[in-house]
Amino acid sequence: MTISAAAATPSQIDYQLTAPTSGTYSYLAVYRDGVLLGTHAPPDQLLHDGRVGPGETHCYQAFAVTFPIGNTDSSNVACATTPGPTPGWTIAALGAGQSPTMVADSAGGVHLAYSNGSDIRYRRYSAGAWGQDNVVDSGGRPSLAVDGSDRLHLTYNWTDTQSGLKRVRYAVSDVTGWSLTTITNHLTGTDANGGIAVDANGDTAFAAYMHCPVGCSEYWRTGNASGVWQSIFPAFNEALQPGPRSVAVDGSSNPYFLVLGSLPGSVSVYRNVAGIDTRVFNDAQVASQSGASIHYGSAFGVFAAYWRRLATGWTLVLISRLDAVWIETPVDQTWWVPGSVSAVEDRNGVMHLCYSDANSDLRHASGVGGNWQIAFVDAASTTGDCTIAVDGAGRVHIVYRDFGSGMLKHAIR
Repeated sequence: MTISAAAATPSQIDYQLTAPTSGTYSYLAVYRDGVLLGTHAPPDQLLHDGRVGPGETHCYQAFAVTFPIGNTDSSNVACATTPGPTPGWTIAALGAGQSPTMVADSAGGVHLAYSNGSDIRYRRYSAGAWGQDNVVDSGGRPSLAVDGSDRLHLTYNWTDTQSGLKRVRYAVSDVTGWSLTTITNHLTGTDANGGIAVDANGDTAFAAYMHCPVGCSEYWRTGNASGVWQSIFPAFNEALQPGPRSVAVDGSSNPYFLVLGSLPGSVSVYRNVAGIDTRVFNDAQVASQSGASIHYGSAFGVFAAYWRRLATGWTLVLISRLDAVWIETPVDQTWWVPGSVSAVEDRNGVMHLCYSDANSDLRHASGVGGNWQIAFVDAASTTGDCTIAVDGAGRVHIVYRDFGSGMLKHAIR
């Protein structure tokens, strides 16, 4: 029998076995560098070793094991060397944090909000450096949006100190700081933030959230088009807890809500026009319950990105032009359960995505028309949530959480 090995990523080597040349066997035992890696049956399949690092060389050999005899056949030795991360990225630690969310303003600055476990923090990147870290409010799981006047709009989870109930709060920036408003007011149950989106002039904002009286089965939305936040229980009631990027607003100020359905995890997008909900997209195939996001850009229209599970693994798909005739474009694949994804369109109409794969590597994809350039940004990281923005100089910023250290990291290229 034979074995072949090839590096798939900086932290993954794929190896493939062929059938033994003689006799029968009970199973195949594969050794990596002389140490048992795993047992397999049947042969002739592509297998993955995700317990390697960048710039490492490993050698593999397979043995056919037959009871009660023992080893009855052996393969050749196959070696492979993993590459390092894609050059050009500079990575720096920002400090302990989680749930980062980021946007770019019209002046080219980048704004970051995140949670440190108890507070919502905010800071801005300009002139090549991060500014002061400021506390906005107590809370967690923030979502950030920016309007045409560069005002920032923020929603987040917040606990009412008087009632003890979990609410969703809204903050908008002005010259003096942040103005805070509690936008959910259910008498019982728990509310969880699902995202914020605003129209170009910033006069109309839409938020998505999950209200959980029993079992977290109700997906709500709220908007301030009338000047007062009003919660609406929409026609669709099929959602799991929404991610922090579950709402977008198109060029006509119509909101779109990204819904993750009940198991096995379908994906739907609803558009609301004049108070009427219409489902404009549905994918009934199994999707990841984390990481889906929806946004608006002038070139791609309303677009959503999420992981879809297929028989051969997981595929990251981009669904664009949800405000017209939607287009599906595959971005990347991974062989096991992937992580979060964030997407943004830059000023030149180029799509950028950050995401983590089955090995928790941080990846970046950019492209137009389905021609994707894939970069491995941090191959040694155990990547959690990521958020992406492109500044006025065209530099790509990714802020992500390293679960191993609990730190937020900033990658820029």
